[in-house]
Amino acid sequence: MKKILSILTCAALITGVMSSNVFAASINDIPDKKISQSEKLDFNGSDGPTIDIQNTASGIFVNWGASIAQSDAGYIKVQGSTESYMNVGTIGYTLNVQKNQNGSWVTIKTFSYSLNNTYTAMANHNLAVSSKNSYRVSSTNYIINNGVKTSKTSISNAIYIN
Repeated sequence: MKKILSILTCAALITGVMSSNVFAASINDIPDKKISQSEKLDFNGSDGPTIDIQNTASGIFVNWGASIAQSDAGYIKVQGSTESYMNVGTIGYTLNVQKNQNGSWVTIKTFSYSLNNTYTAMANHNLAVSSKNSYRVSSTNYIINNGVKTSKTSISNAIYIN
């Protein structure tokens, strides 16, 4: 009888330990670590996109930021991206395309994009621009979940349009 009880006790303990390892991660399980990147990429010798993408594992954001690149002669493409680790009420961004005028950055166009009940919002936007000028994009990325709005901001490096 003692052998049967000890076998049943061991089986119950093993089952309990195994089942305790199948819980999904919560926000408390994510380390408080932030990595930031801002870089200029080179595509086949031409000016590639300038990217300002932020990565974080703290809070509700996973990635946020914006990029800017010359797409065709006289056009730039800007991309915004906001990503959460879970579905949220509303997720989106506001992008301000800025032109350098006499040493000051002036917003020339604003793009906004948002989605509901999802974990990511990403889109491309095209804009005709004049040559012989520098441009950059600033972004305000936001998440609204359970009535609480959280936002992050970033600014890309500038690109020069010949």
